[in-house]
Amino acid sequence: MKLRLPSVIQITMVTASLVAFVAGGHFAARAVIEGQQSRQLEELADVALRRSEVAVDFGTATLDELARRGPVSCDPASLQAVRLQVYQRAAVKDIRLVNRDGSVICSAYSETLEFDNGWAERSDMLRSRDRRILLFRVDQINGTALAVLRDVDDKNSLVAILGINSGLFDIMPAELRVHSEVLLELNNGSGLGRFSLKRHDEFSQLASFGQASVRYPLHATIRVERSALQHWDNEAYWPTMLIALGLGLAFGLLLTRATARLEGPIADIDRALARHEFKPFFQPIFELRTGSIRGCEVWLDGYARTAPSFPR
Repeated sequence: MKLRLPSVIQITMVTASLVAFVAGGHFAARAVIEGQQSRQLEELADVALRRSEVAVDFGTATLDELARRGPVSCDPASLQAVRLQVYQRAAVKDIRLVNRDGSVICSAYSETLEFDNGWAERSDMLRSRDRRILLFRVDQINGTALAVLRDVDDKNSLVAILGINSGLFDIMPAELRVHSEVLLELNNGSGLGRFSLKRHDEFSQLASFGQASVRYPLHATIRVERSALQHWDNEAYWPTMLIALGLGLAFGLLLTRATARLEGPIADIDRALARHEFKPFFQPIFELRTGSIRGCEVWLDGYARTAPSFPR
């Protein structure tokens, strides 16, 4: 039994070391992989946001150019110049002249007014960093549109109606396209665009990654099913686990060797001395011819040591 005990202890130490290092390697690998995934998906959300900002920039530039040309009215010549601006910019679907309260006076294409399901009041519009620019959502029969409003004078404002094409948000990696959705929303929660191959209610356990614009009241969000993230971009997991396994084995073997050095008679004596467990007994050594004591032996619980001889 005494011969087997050290082997059992060594096996236990090695096993415990392997378990500790593998568990630590697992959590470390998952943390690194999840951090990398978060950075990549936040960068993709930023791409979607920048594309949306470009669309708003086009609408703002269109309104700025019209404002520089002079007063905009609803007469045929003025509306013809407005229609030319719409024609030259594919992202702009319509331009409307509105009152300061937001109510529509006229439109470059009056027939587009029939497609509106509702129109926001000025109090519902969101202000951009450029205080002259307001953004709001327009509900239409065939979906939603983003409206950009710019004040041109004390009475009137211009509004550009932008079509947010969901194809702008087709940016997800092939492994995640079926398991994700990309959303563009105003800061008040109004949805403007969505790209996904499934309905929202078909997803489960989604992880969200978002970016907010500093210039406009917009934010883009990417939502991905957590089950899909477990299998995406995790090439570093198994190499990390192999390294952790090797380190655990090496540490366990070194630990058993260090422990083995602490066993044996010398180690037992050192521990006993430290605990004051020895009681010394002195046995004198006599010279038989003269009867004088020449030295002594010290007995420590079974261990004997001869002390130096006394001088005559």
